[in-house]
Amino acid sequence: MSSGSAFRIAVLASGTGTNLQAILDTVHGRDEIEVVAVASDKPGAMALDRATDAGIAAECFPRDGFDSREKRDAAISEWVAGHEVDLVVLAGYMQLLSPEFIDRWRNRIVNVHPALLPSFPGLDAIGQALEAGVEVTGVTVHFVDEGVDTGAPILQRAVPVPPGRDRDALEDAVHATEHELLPEAIRAIASGRVSAERIAEALASKVDVEKTGVPFGNLTAEEARAQGQRLTDVGTWGPLQRVAKVAHAWKLLAAQMERDGAAAVRELPGADVIEHAESLWVIPPPEGLVEGIRG
Repeated sequence: MSSGSAFRIAVLASGTGTNLQAILDTVHGRDEIEVVAVASDKPGAMALDRATDAGIAAECFPRDGFDSREKRDAAISEWVAGHEVDLVVLAGYMQLLSPEFIDRWRNRIVNVHPALLPSFPGLDAIGQALEAGVEVTGVTVHFVDEGVDTGAPILQRAVPVPPGRDRDALEDAVHATEHELLPEAIRAIASGRVSAERIAEALASKVDVEKTGVPFGNLTAEEARAQGQRLTDVGTWGPLQRVAKVAHAWKLLAAQMERDGAAAVRELPGADVIEHAESLWVIPPPEGLVEGIRG
């Protein structure tokens, strides 16, 4: 944590810096939050110009200027540390961070991803969503760990796929949502309302997802009873990563309640976890879900 009273942010960006600009316009200089450093891997990136215009320290760390990714990331890490930063924000930064960088800044790095994780991680999430034929995608702001978009989610917001499945229109809608959600997440972290540690504590102390077994998958009540499907059936997930699965389960349960009715959802294996909905404050259930099922 920095020695001063302000919450100090470093932003890493590879491109035009529209998410950086959203942070500068809505967060920087407000509520004792300051952007103090902006770094890029791309010489000439517009994000660097935006930082310079705002009087913020800006530096480029091109990959070909270093013998390895690890050395490049070590240089970025030292530069960021020299600015006494509290949080590193990846705002369109298109490079994977080294394990050493992540370890040094663990639980103090956040990323914005153009999908409702855990769906469509990695590159071209919008293209993945269109190819999969989904009707709704979205945006996730999450903490960064060593995996690809596997860190604990902080905020998520849905974005409907537009009529005609026009990619340009969807990209515009997703980017507009990113510009709202990323500053919102930064404010929540700066205020102390959200942290990776608190997410883990909430899951560990208030609800055991593995034991309660929220159904995972858009199943009818009969199908769910037959399969006994649980959230943890799909892969091995740590306590932080389960939050993303819970968020997805809320959406599926809400859709199933609309289709089959509250009584059918109450019969699902593990549906009693809904009684603990307020405990999962990181990703709250959709409006009306808890009330409808409690009936």
